[in-house]
Amino acid sequence: MLSDDEEFVRSLNYGYGGFSRSLPRREDLQSNLDLSQFLKGVLASGLSEDILESNAALDRCYKKGWLQAELLANGKRVYIYPSKLHERYAKILLSSAVPEFPQHLFSSVRQLCFEAISKFSPALLSSTQPRLSAGAVVPPKEAQYTQELFRACYHILGHNLFLTSKWTGTSSNGRVDFYIKPVKWAIECLRDGSDLLEHIERFQPGGTYYPWIVSREIQDYILLDFRTSKPTNIRDDAPFLYSIVFSKDYTSYEIYDAKLNLVVERVLLLSSKD
Repeated sequence: MLSDDEEFVRSLNYGYGGFSRSLPRREDLQSNLDLSQFLKGVLASGLSEDILESNAALDRCYKKGWLQAELLANGKRVYIYPSKLHERYAKILLSSAVPEFPQHLFSSVRQLCFEAISKFSPALLSSTQPRLSAGAVVPPKEAQYTQELFRACYHILGHNLFLTSKWTGTSSNGRVDFYIKPVKWAIECLRDGSDLLEHIERFQPGGTYYPWIVSREIQDYILLDFRTSKPTNIRDDAPFLYSIVFSKDYTSYEIYDAKLNLVVERVLLLSSKD
């Protein structure tokens, strides 16, 4: 029996006629490491700002229709996946051969997330220029945090796509923001405390994600509240909750636990996004 991902790849290859011509074949990616790594980078960053004439991998992807060009409001040309279907297809193929998860470097989901947050780009977080996503869609503003977390994890995990977005387990209908299958870790994100109680309850008895915790499909989890002001309410019932409080210009941050204890003192973010 095929998994959902395998069935999705098969349906695009055989069920949509000429649509498959704008998709890379598994053999294309397996035989060209530079091409695969470039497309992984586009997934991690959401787009490529490279110049077509100076990047052979980008040139091939563009001519094959695997990526499309878009002009931003400032006149800058960027390259993105043509649709969410193209993006999901690429994620499945490019995530199928990841190495062993480096648990000797990151022994908990908290350690991984805290390290990733230290690599966030203040320029990307504070930019007023809308960032296009696959299909030239402008994502909601709260998506800047999840995109940055995905990008930063990609870099600190050796340029590998360990994070699965919008993951669904076998015993519930919910979707956790990120799941790391080799270690069974879950990451949920929110912005400025929006629907905080609902997010907390998802991990508690009776909640959407609780069956995955009971079945051990989730063995470690964290709820990250990204914000620009310190929270005021203590949450004794959510030891997995952490508030990342950025300065107004996103050049630094602090992290508080659910009891409002300062667990990471102020960290300065570097301007580089790499």
